[in-house]
Amino acid sequence: MDQALNQDMNVALEDHSNFQKKKKQQVAVKSKRKASSTVTNMFGRRLYAYFNHWKKHTFDMKTYSNTKLKDRIYSMYRARL
Repeated sequence: MDQALNQDMNVALEDHSNFQKKKKQQVAVKSKRKASSTVTNMFGRRLYAYFNHWKKHTFDMKTYSNTKLKDRIYSMYRARL
């Protein structure tokens, strides 16, 4: 009787340990996916912000440098006349 009870308990314990192992793996995979999506979103936002800043900065620099260059050309042209 004790032997039958112990065998049944061993089977139940093995089933429970397998269930726990599978559940731990599922939780680990889910948390890794969530972490990777969070990092992906973060990088996406940072890249967008960087390129948006770069676009605005280069536009401002082009505008500023072109006006300075034009003014410089006009002043040199007037000096030659």
